[in-house]
Amino acid sequence: MLIGIVAVTVVMVVQVVGLILVIALLTIPPYIAEKYTRSLPQMMLLACCFGMLFTVGGLWISYTLDMTSGAAIIFLAGIAFFFSLLIDRGLLLRKKLLMIQSHKEEL
Repeated sequence: MLIGIVAVTVVMVVQVVGLILVIALLTIPPYIAEKYTRSLPQMMLLACCFGMLFTVGGLWISYTLDMTSGAAIIFLAGIAFFFSLLIDRGLLLRKKLLMIQSHKEEL
């Protein structure tokens, strides 16, 4: 069932954004979602929400700035991906600093 849904989605989306951009649109939302969820169903739901947000937002950007729709959608997804990386790096850095401070207090 899930594979059928993915296949229909890919066929429908290829017409809108192109093959390479479909691959990006199928990989970026789950990558972002898996950082913020603890289970597979949560990740799938959040990735779907991200995909819808990127698609609708990208189509709106495409319409207002008179751009191609595929480029606008993936541009928005790419921005979200890099913000996700920055947030992840910031959280790791903060965690590392807290560990260093707690280690110094123990001494």
